[in-house]
Amino acid sequence: MESQDTKTIFNRLAYLIESKKMTPYGFSKELGFDKPAKLYTILRGKVRPSYDTLETILTKFEDISAEWLLRGDGDPVRITNKISVKGGNGAPTIESTTEISTQATHYDHKINMLEEQKKGLERLLDEREQTIMLLKDQILILREVIQQTRSTPISVPAS
Repeated sequence: MESQDTKTIFNRLAYLIESKKMTPYGFSKELGFDKPAKLYTILRGKVRPSYDTLETILTKFEDISAEWLLRGDGDPVRITNKISVKGGNGAPTIESTTEISTQATHYDHKINMLEEQKKGLERLLDEREQTIMLLKDQILILREVIQQTRSTPISVPAS
């Protein structure tokens, strides 16, 4: 899905809403906004999102990278590490896990776009192969005509 232009904060917000499979209205309600007009105004590029709005988004959606949302750098998905200390039988153990929040829609969209491009290229290839076959047939016909023309004597009328 990131084929969509995400160079501006407005486009990144639109991308985020789409990747969460939400409408701007639903997204606005999820963030706790009383009126969705605030978000619509931001998405239209009329005003920039406030610090409080961005903080609310990043707090509500912890899987979103602040670096990406604010500056467009990196991947929209944030990688988090969780470390927990567990003690049992008097011996503490440290357990470390890495969670990678994935946005399947992001990758699904990219895959769908690539599949569409592939289909288009395959159609183009088929058309070109058909053109080549037709041209080969025309070459064979022209060779026969040339051969017949060479083997037929030319009669010149007497003057």
